[in-house]
Amino acid sequence: MPNPTGVNGYDNGTVPPENELVAALQQYAREQLSLERRIQRLGADLGYHIKKGKLKQLNRRYNIPTSRKPPPLPIATTLVCAEMVTDLHKRRGPDAVKSRLALQGFNLPRSVIRAVMHDNDDIGPNVRNPQSKGRKIVRVIPIQVTFDGGSETPDMKGIQTALRNAFAPHLKDSNLPPFMPLPSTRNIVIENLWSRWLTHSGLNVQTTLLEGKTNGIFNAGDNIDINLFQWLWSQIVQIELNGFTAYWNSHRVRTQKDKLMPSGSTPNDFFATPEQWGGQDCGIPVDIIVVEALRKELKMPHADVYKFVSDEFRLAAEEAYATIGSPALTVESGWAIFAQMKAALSTVFASGM
Repeated sequence: MPNPTGVNGYDNGTVPPENELVAALQQYAREQLSLERRIQRLGADLGYHIKKGKLKQLNRRYNIPTSRKPPPLPIATTLVCAEMVTDLHKRRGPDAVKSRLALQGFNLPRSVIRAVMHDNDDIGPNVRNPQSKGRKIVRVIPIQVTFDGGSETPDMKGIQTALRNAFAPHLKDSNLPPFMPLPSTRNIVIENLWSRWLTHSGLNVQTTLLEGKTNGIFNAGDNIDINLFQWLWSQIVQIELNGFTAYWNSHRVRTQKDKLMPSGSTPNDFFATPEQWGGQDCGIPVDIIVVEALRKELKMPHADVYKFVSDEFRLAAEEAYATIGSPALTVESGWAIFAQMKAALSTVFASGM
């Protein structure tokens, strides 16, 4: 029968702005989610409810990367080899390389990545083989904070307790304390993540940083070198940490049917739709004004905590960085940038610091 209204009986919700829709589709591609999970996430993240056919249409319209249509083999080989070059300790396997490339917008089949790595690296597989070793959360706090017994934690305990008592008073009489100090050996989640970071990037960063002892570029007795090291390498390491965070939150956790925790998708997906994985959102919303008031009670202002150099040196370093063309900050280029900036800053501070 004629359908003059054009309504098909299925409520898609409000179509999101194109830029938000494209950004979401690209993020799901980076997380390598299945089509079913992408449909669920569109509903959860943007309130946009569609079916598989519409999703495929949108992916084609916006050229969303897919491993079913990877780049030509020569390009794929170049991309994989470029990832291998940055992994000095050869700890990243095909899955890690696949996730890192997906974050850059390149979705390659695992079989292609594995074949390229096999053909171009004889050492890596033996290093990685154990037998060869001889939701975006804004203004929310958790029900409980877990940390070690370090001397830097008293303020953390006080702030967590104050916020939870104020915004979740019903939990005061529960058997869940607002914080739980644990020895490092029992704080399994974060301690395990340190080893993951080392495998992913940490060892590569460490090796490159230590080259400063022998490359003849860094002088530990020179104030310019000390300040430049603090200014430059703190940013490079932070970029690597941000990259690891993006990788980890977008990597796929293999399906484990007998485990209590969610599996079969990505951490981003678990936190965006916890109820679909047998969980629930336990975050406690708090007033940001109260948070800021508590922050002002701390001995050191928030802005000063992340200052690695004086304002005078920061301004000089920013100008020197601009004069050399503001190159991309990477672990591989760090010492070359250091040498170029050192030459410029030596003129600025010719009379010493």
